[in-house]
Amino acid sequence: MPYFAIILLFVLAGCGGGGSGGGSSSSSGLLAESVSIDDFNVVSTYELTEQQIRERINDESVFYRDKPSSGGISARSECINDLEDLYGTIGPSGDYYRYEFQHDMKNCSSDANITKSEMTSEIRSYYSETINGEKTNLSEYTINNNPSSTSGTFLTQYFREKIWNNNNKYYVNFLASSASNPVIHCSYTSVFNNCEFRYKWVYYYNNDLKTVTGVSLKKFEFKNVTQSGGTYYASGSINFRIENWAGTMTFSGSSTPSTYTAYNGSQTITGTLGPTSTGFADDEIGGLKY
Repeated sequence: MPYFAIILLFVLAGCGGGGSGGGSSSSSGLLAESVSIDDFNVVSTYELTEQQIRERINDESVFYRDKPSSGGISARSECINDLEDLYGTIGPSGDYYRYEFQHDMKNCSSDANITKSEMTSEIRSYYSETINGEKTNLSEYTINNNPSSTSGTFLTQYFREKIWNNNNKYYVNFLASSASNPVIHCSYTSVFNNCEFRYKWVYYYNNDLKTVTGVSLKKFEFKNVTQSGGTYYASGSINFRIENWAGTMTFSGSSTPSTYTAYNGSQTITGTLGPTSTGFADDEIGGLKY
């Protein structure tokens, strides 16, 4: 699958969507089906310093076409990929396909011995992939093993909740859909436009499973982003929000470091994207597999 398809590996759409001929979701009982745009109308409880936001920007995989890494896929991600392919299902849904997955990922974690559960749920609706004008029969493949496509569509939702034995927990929501209408699917060719990725983490670190101790928020809106070979995107931009900072990343060539501007309400910063090598090359969904 192309990079635009890889970075959207956050899944699920239970909220209707655009396009003719069906593809809308029906009640499935999956946890991810409850994820909607309303979940992201929150304010982060974290205030990052200038140094912290620069580090977060440089580390954010979504800003890179091919982020440098010093290793391959992590053992955790291999485990998750295997479970997604084993228990996930892809079937026809109107003119599109629909991917559904829900499973406890506890045993993929290095801290499984102190973890009660790590329930993960995904749906991808209005899902299609096309190769040179020919639509791929996605029901013949698994979610992590399908041909490289030249264009496609998706509306994805994702939910994960991890609970430890000491009654601390967190949950993650993710929604990828049209930036202008959150119940419409995203589309990509060699250009990725009008699609927004939204992430929210809610932490309950008070040993009681009910007291919220923190809320973390990220959003990325793709605007005419084009790709070619290289570390960076060839052109276009991404409007972003990371905690208390909002800004724009601008792409100027596949081998030219991208530039950004960010603002926290009182301070404006500018900079050049500077990747640092990571231990693994599989942070394609913004850390949701870690």
